Amino acid sequence: MEPGPLQHNYEVLKDNLLHYQPAVGRLIALAEMLGFSTLPGETEGVYAREGGLVEHSVHAALVMMRLHRSLDRHCQLVAPESAILVALFHDVGKCGVENYPYFESRGDGAWKVSRLGESQGHEDLGLSLFERAGVPLTEVEVAAIMEHSDVEETAERPLSILLWTANRWSRIEDELRTGRITGLRDTTMATGESASF
Repeated sequence: MEPGPLQHNYEVLKDNLLHYQPAVGRLIALAEMLGFSTLPGETEGVYAREGGLVEHSVHAALVMMRLHRSLDRHCQLVAPESAILVALFHDVGKCGVENYPYFESRGDGAWKVSRLGESQGHEDLGLSLFERAGVPLTEVEVAAIMEHSDVEETAERPLSILLWTANRWSRIEDELRTGRITGLRDTTMATGESASF
C-alpha cells in the first residue's frame, strides 16, 4: 500500500480496533499475511485491481463511521468499535486461506473467483478467519457479516442495515470518484476524511 490517506486511515482504524479488542491484532496479521492489502476486492468493477480489497474495506469503515455518528445522536444503535470492526473486515474472507486463494489471476491482468471462492462464500470464509484468529464476535456481528451483501428489507438488526448501507455507499463514492458513474453529487471522502474515533 502506498503512503497516503488510505494507508493513514487504515493504520488509525487498526490502532483503534486494537484498543477495543486486542485479539484483532491476530486477525490483522493473518489477513495481511493472506494478502488483505494487495488483493482485489472483486473480479469486475472499481475494486478489481491490486489493493482494491483494502481500499473498499477502509472506505466502508469510514462510511460506517459517518453513519454511526449521524445516527448515534438519536439513539444508541451499536457500539462504534463493533461497527468499525465489521465494516473494516466484512470482506476479509476474500483473502482465502493458506494455499487456497479466493481470487486467482487470469493472467491478463484480470481476476477470477477460485474454486474455493465458488464453493464457499467469502462471508463464511471471513468468519472462519475471525474464529481462527481468536476474535470473538457477537451474534449481531456475525449476522451483519453474513448479511452485508443482501440484507433482508425486513431486517431489524441495526448493525446489519448499517453495514449493508456502508458497503453500498462506499462503492457509490468510489464509482463517482473514478468516473464509473456520473450524474450524482460527488460526496467522496477520498482524501479529506480522517479515520478519527
